Amino acid sequence: MSKRYLPAAEMPAVRKKMLADTIDRLLFWLERSRQRRRLGRLSNHMLKDIGLTRADIEFEMLKRPWEG
Repeated sequence: MSKRYLPAAEMPAVRKKMLADTIDRLLFWLERSRQRRRLGRLSNHMLKDIGLTRADIEFEMLKRPWEG
Protein backbone atom coordinates (compact mmCIF):
# COMPACT_ATOMS: atom_id res chain seq x y z
CA MET A 1 0.00 0.00 0.00
CA SER A 2 1.46 3.36 -0.96
CA LYS A 3 1.25 6.46 1.21
CA ARG A 4 -1.09 9.21 0.17
CA TYR A 5 0.39 12.68 0.49
CA LEU A 6 -2.05 15.46 1.21
CA PRO A 7 -1.81 18.95 -0.23
CA ALA A 8 -0.93 21.59 2.37
CA ALA A 9 -4.54 22.79 2.56
CA GLU A 10 -5.60 19.34 3.78
CA MET A 11 -2.70 18.81 6.19
CA PRO A 12 -3.58 18.67 9.87
CA ALA A 13 -2.67 21.85 11.75
CA VAL A 14 0.01 20.12 13.82
CA ARG A 15 1.84 18.89 10.73
CA LYS A 16 1.64 22.36 9.16
CA LYS A 17 3.16 23.83 12.33
CA MET A 18 5.94 21.22 12.33
CA LEU A 19 6.71 21.93 8.68
CA ALA A 20 6.71 25.70 9.26
CA ASP A 21 8.98 25.31 12.30
CA THR A 22 11.40 23.14 10.32
CA ILE A 23 11.56 25.65 7.48
CA ASP A 24 12.09 28.50 9.96
CA ARG A 25 14.93 26.60 11.62
CA LEU A 26 16.61 25.88 8.26
CA LEU A 27 16.34 29.54 7.25
CA PHE A 28 17.82 30.57 10.61
CA TRP A 29 20.78 28.22 10.08
CA LEU A 30 21.28 29.54 6.56
CA GLU A 31 21.38 33.12 7.84
CA ARG A 32 23.81 32.14 10.61
CA SER A 33 26.14 30.60 8.00
CA ARG A 34 25.96 33.76 5.90
CA GLN A 35 26.78 35.96 8.88
CA ARG A 36 29.79 33.82 9.75
CA ARG A 37 31.08 34.05 6.18
CA ARG A 38 30.64 37.84 6.25
CA LEU A 39 32.60 38.05 9.49
CA GLY A 40 35.36 36.03 7.84
CA ARG A 41 35.68 38.67 5.12
CA LEU A 42 36.21 41.56 7.55
CA SER A 43 39.70 43.01 7.85
CA ASN A 44 41.64 42.67 11.09
CA HIS A 45 41.17 46.40 11.64
CA MET A 46 37.39 46.10 11.31
CA LEU A 47 37.38 43.10 13.65
CA LYS A 48 39.32 45.10 16.22
CA ASP A 49 36.69 47.85 16.00
CA ILE A 50 34.00 45.39 17.05
CA GLY A 51 36.15 43.73 19.72
CA LEU A 52 36.96 40.49 17.92
CA THR A 53 40.18 38.85 16.76
CA ARG A 54 40.91 36.78 13.68
CA ALA A 55 41.16 33.74 16.00
CA ASP A 56 37.64 34.44 17.32
CA ILE A 57 36.30 34.47 13.78
CA GLU A 58 38.20 31.36 12.70
CA PHE A 59 36.78 29.51 15.71
CA GLU A 60 33.27 30.75 14.88
CA MET A 61 33.57 29.75 11.23
CA LEU A 62 34.45 26.17 12.19
CA LYS A 63 31.07 25.73 13.87
CA ARG A 64 28.21 24.02 12.10
CA PRO A 65 25.13 26.17 11.44
CA TRP A 66 23.14 24.53 14.23
CA GLU A 67 25.90 25.21 16.77
CA GLY A 68 25.22 28.47 18.55
